[in-house]
Amino acid sequence: MSSLPRRVKSESKALTSEDYELPSFLNSSSESEEEEEEWEPKSKMAKRPRLPKKNEAKPKKVAASRSAVARKKVKKVAIKEEMGVSLPIAPAEDTGMQLLKPKEEDKGSKPKALNQKLEVPVKMEVNSIQGKNSERDEKPSTSVPVVGSQVKHEKSEKDFAFDEPPFKKIKLTTCPGGKPAKNLGGSKVKEEFEMNWDIVQALSEITNVEPWVCANLIRLFQEENTIPFIARYRKELINNLEADALREVQQVLEELRTVEKKTHAMIEKLKKEGKLSGCLTTALLNCRTLEELEHVSAPYKTGSKGTKAQRAKQLGLEPAALSLLQNPMELNLFSYIRPNTKGLSNIQEVEAGVQHILADIFAKDKDTLDFIRKLWRPKQFLKPELMRILRNSVEDAYKRLIYPLLCREFRSKLTSDAEKESVMMFGRNLRQLLLTSPVRGRTLMGVDPGYKHGCKLAIISPTSQILHTDVVYLHSGQGFQEAEKIKKLLLQYNCSTVVIGNGTACRETEAYFADLIMKKYFAPLDVVYCIVSEAGASIYSVSPEASKEMPDLDPNLRSAVSIARRVQDPLAELVKIEPKHIGVGMYQHDVSQTLLKATLDSVVEECVSFVGVDINICSEILLRHIAGLNANRAKSIIEWREKNGPFINREQLKEVKGLGPKSFQQCAGFIRINQEYIKTFCSSKKADLGNHALLTKASAQSKKKTKPTPCASQQPNPLDQTCIHPESYDVAMSFLSLIGGNTNCVGKADMQQKVNAIIQKEGLEDTAKRLNTTVHTLQLIIDGLTQPEGFDIRTDFDKPDFKRSIVCFEDLSVGTVLTGKVENATPFGVFVDIGVGKAGLIPVRNITEAKLSKVKKRRSLGLGPGERVEVKVLNIDIARLRITLDLIRVL
Repeated sequence: MSSLPRRVKSESKALTSEDYELPSFLNSSSESEEEEEEWEPKSKMAKRPRLPKKNEAKPKKVAASRSAVARKKVKKVAIKEEMGVSLPIAPAEDTGMQLLKPKEEDKGSKPKALNQKLEVPVKMEVNSIQGKNSERDEKPSTSVPVVGSQVKHEKSEKDFAFDEPPFKKIKLTTCPGGKPAKNLGGSKVKEEFEMNWDIVQALSEITNVEPWVCANLIRLFQEENTIPFIARYRKELINNLEADALREVQQVLEELRTVEKKTHAMIEKLKKEGKLSGCLTTALLNCRTLEELEHVSAPYKTGSKGTKAQRAKQLGLEPAALSLLQNPMELNLFSYIRPNTKGLSNIQEVEAGVQHILADIFAKDKDTLDFIRKLWRPKQFLKPELMRILRNSVEDAYKRLIYPLLCREFRSKLTSDAEKESVMMFGRNLRQLLLTSPVRGRTLMGVDPGYKHGCKLAIISPTSQILHTDVVYLHSGQGFQEAEKIKKLLLQYNCSTVVIGNGTACRETEAYFADLIMKKYFAPLDVVYCIVSEAGASIYSVSPEASKEMPDLDPNLRSAVSIARRVQDPLAELVKIEPKHIGVGMYQHDVSQTLLKATLDSVVEECVSFVGVDINICSEILLRHIAGLNANRAKSIIEWREKNGPFINREQLKEVKGLGPKSFQQCAGFIRINQEYIKTFCSSKKADLGNHALLTKASAQSKKKTKPTPCASQQPNPLDQTCIHPESYDVAMSFLSLIGGNTNCVGKADMQQKVNAIIQKEGLEDTAKRLNTTVHTLQLIIDGLTQPEGFDIRTDFDKPDFKRSIVCFEDLSVGTVLTGKVENATPFGVFVDIGVGKAGLIPVRNITEAKLSKVKKRRSLGLGPGERVEVKVLNIDIARLRITLDLIRVL
């Protein structure tokens, strides 16, 4: 057994019959302190087990020490930190904002990497297993859901007590300079439950995010901040993390809190049943995953007969197993045979019992588990290779019993990890579809192809109005006659762009239009076409939203309208469809539907918020996806707009029913108010802004129940058309004064010149200090002031691939270089439409970092739908219609 981990060898001599009752990686107590109780049937269990006496914590073990065992008495304790190292960091002097960042002596250096173990010795006591909590100084942590209780900022440790009443919900209002309304530098975050590990450090280790960022995120999520708001307006507190990273941290945080809650529920249950011991309590409080919790608590569940290893220990075979580890050549198993005892009646039963104990020892050893985890990384070792390594390094018992056990141990984790990665990939795919660059100013013909029931046509104006609908039969011998009808429609509405859905008869419909285009049949129009995904179009066509939007239109024709609008404004159209129906990837049914829905909904909210919506013309469906809003709030906004006319400024949002200070803070920066639209509206009604204000105010006062918020000023504010948050308006005005500009210059050409002049003279950092704000906030203000009115972040994103002709499958040859568009992404590769009617596959091994442009480099090497790529044909399988491609570069 020379290949066993060193820890197993070194500890084997001092082991007793109780030491392996619980996993070694879950017990943090030293060997001298371990007095684990022997497992007994329920009838023999003591009703009221004695809890271990208090022992001093060892300074080198933070998360798990004997002093962390639960007490019967509840004490109010204050945690003192014994080192000069702490996770929450000093406040930033240049911003006036108290936030967590690296210490002063670490200035200029990067935060500690994840693989650098943080040693922060802390004296702490776990008050009791009833769920009372102790506080951890300089380590904010919580175990409530993301939208749970709020953070209360404490002035000092002396003021903190565990028996305080629940904190009132914090109402965050606007605050200047992009500073948070509540300081995040305070280290006291009241936890609902206490574990033997710190939630900040655990979150950092799992997500590979700096501890100070994790501490800030815990507080930000506690205060019910949304991911879009955090990603855009709290960059300083999160080290400029992207939305995907924030979403991962949020999910892991929820998982850790779930573990905390279930652990303490299990402790309470075992205590009532009289099965709880000090060692078991420590092991339970050390659990970080639900799998570990299940592993520890399984033998103590009602009706459990214990594991095979536990039953073998009851038969007295543990000394034989330990002797086998120490002196395998001297072991005599025949001495353990008891002919009249079941489990010891023959040598085969004795051997099986010893093997079960050995399997239990190895499977619960931390070093062994860490070793297997490294071997099990999917991209490094395949299952046969792992089996070969184990076969060459262990004996038969290990191979036959321990390997299957380890497979079971890691199968759930691997499945969970693969599931999370797949869900994140689906989210990236959805983002790529939603953020496809819109095609503005074109009249489009949408085509929903089909055979028996014909091709449904819909012509829509540049403003998405339906101009004409019809059905044509292109593939039933009437192609020539229908061509005249199509030509007449295209000429009548001056439409030169055809959008074809990728459903049934797509290939034939594409060939039909390509042939007419090549023959210049539609002259003098220069007609082009593109193919778009029609996933979800049929579902949407029969939905209540579609019926409300197009009540007089046949459902079959509604799908053609949806297909055309997906090119005109992909985001506005696709949000009408439930995200999982948009076709963001294969095997969606194989992952957790709860996790999938939460992730995709979050991505939709992120995309809609970052693009922004014009509140005076947007649809209710689009509005409900803005951060901080929901269906009810969106409906209230639309009702206010219909009753009072367009919103003059963002401040009027505070007058909407159900939209409080917190909702306003989260949504305000993503709401746009077009100034030209306001001027046009007021002119058309022949009313000045003052009259509009009086009407609005009178309307508000006529209600039986009015909001306490005073009626907002009815003067338009040019900053409302930008991405600048209202909390930063004071800083923006100071900056305008500094550069000699005013709000009337927002988005004008000379604004950029004035900004460049001051930045070149003083620099971005010095200018931010002068304005008492942060660099990130100042950069956001500069972007908002210099971007032209109506700026769309999707302008430079991927555009639809318009074509005039097609390439046949027979035209391909190995080595041919083509351009195409990603259709779908899977764990094993990416499918690319290269225009031959059959998508080619780029295997995942061919997608490397070197082939991705700097702009496309992300936390994952995955490509998303809609991205244009240059590829080379590697293999053509004509019989199975399969094309293998190599990625050359991303266009």
